[in-house]
Amino acid sequence: MENNFRIVNARIISPEGIMGDASVHISDGRICSVSQGRMEAHRGDIDAKGDYLLPGFIDIHVHQFMPEKGKLGAYISDLSRDLISIGTTGFLWTIGNTPVHLLLKHVTEVRHILLNPPDCCACLGIYLEAHMYLRHHGEDSGPNV
Repeated sequence: MENNFRIVNARIISPEGIMGDASVHISDGRICSVSQGRMEAHRGDIDAKGDYLLPGFIDIHVHQFMPEKGKLGAYISDLSRDLISIGTTGFLWTIGNTPVHLLLKHVTEVRHILLNPPDCCACLGIYLEAHMYLRHHGEDSGPNV
């Protein structure tokens, strides 16, 4: 696909509502403009023919296992490609099944991934569930913490 194209004749869903018969102009991977009104599709354009165009979604609770040390980058890249295929453009990796001492072994690798996200779907952060942290430190907080 070219770096400069339009998606025309779509129903665009945005925080402001639904725009019918709308078009999006994209250049170098960025949205340049959004306009309303039916348009003729030209070469290189995508004619949505009234289909919905949605923003990328952020999944704030993705549970995955902790891979071996040194393989986290490849794992996050693969996970990112899987998530982008279903419309997820960002995610918060939720760690609940990994003991803290194992997570700490990956700190440098995790920091690198957060500062240099994959091109497709960004890992926006890592969340350590409180009940797992407390159990690791000898306190059983129960399942609802």
